[in-house]
Amino acid sequence: MLISDIEMPREDGYAFIRRVRALDNRAIARTPAVALTAYGRVEDRLRTLAAGYSMHVPKPVDPTELAIIVANLAGRTRAAERLDRGPARGSTGRTTRHDGSSGASGGRDGHSTGPVKRVIGEVTGGR
Repeated sequence: MLISDIEMPREDGYAFIRRVRALDNRAIARTPAVALTAYGRVEDRLRTLAAGYSMHVPKPVDPTELAIIVANLAGRTRAAERLDRGPARGSTGRTTRHDGSSGASGGRDGHSTGPVKRVIGEVTGGR
């Protein structure tokens, strides 16, 4: 998941997302991206989506709304990844946590930070 402002120093969010979408690593290039912006006109939203963002969210944003947006995009991403990969032989695609509940595999909260680090490294050239 990538969340970016449109107005940034040195490079605006439009150029940034175009660089992400142009990466050779297909998985990273397809990372869902949310644009947070003070620009809220219809034209601004269209420009943001045309540049390659998945969602356009005008500021100020309610933290609960942002959490819901991220959860929705993350859910879509996991579903698309499962479709791309297909289920592993004999696998349901779920794991059992130590507390007995089921969930996606990954870090302590069921999510991995690995993809975030890969996106940052590829976009910034390791800077």
